[in-house]
Amino acid sequence: MEGNAQRYYSYASRGANKIILDENCETPEYNYFEQYWYTIVKKNFTPKTKNQVVWSAPYYDQIGTKKLMITAGAAIYDRQEKFIGMASEDWLLESISNDLKRIKPTRNSILTFADQKSDYVIAISSNNKDDNRYIGKAFTELPWYKNTEEEQTYTNYDSKKYVTFLQKFDSGPVII
Repeated sequence: MEGNAQRYYSYASRGANKIILDENCETPEYNYFEQYWYTIVKKNFTPKTKNQVVWSAPYYDQIGTKKLMITAGAAIYDRQEKFIGMASEDWLLESISNDLKRIKPTRNSILTFADQKSDYVIAISSNNKDDNRYIGKAFTELPWYKNTEEEQTYTNYDSKKYVTFLQKFDSGPVII
């Protein structure tokens, strides 16, 4: 640390109707500078992403939840525009998947949440239970995936014709 700067880290999660502070992460032994979520998010900060959210690829949280998650982070800069930290939020992939399953825009729709950079399907909302077999697989292997972002395309899947389109988020996940 430079000068009189102090290292500070706090981690909280939502429990049943309350906020839970994880004191295990607030110790000198927990070096968040070396944690995957911190290094991958920090590595992707650039002058172009200064005011954007940066996403990690899905990863297994070995310390806290012991589950698959993704992290979204935003850089914090001082007045001289020097990076001094980040604010981040973790999402359990299980939680995203459960939330997505409740979304049914139309009766025969398929909603897919994926990380295009790491080619990883995070969650699928579909009436066809067999579609869940694609969770954790390559994004580009989806039968309804089309490598186009500029135009609306059609695909045949499960004896139905679908309109396919991508919706990109700031710097990573996509919904098709």
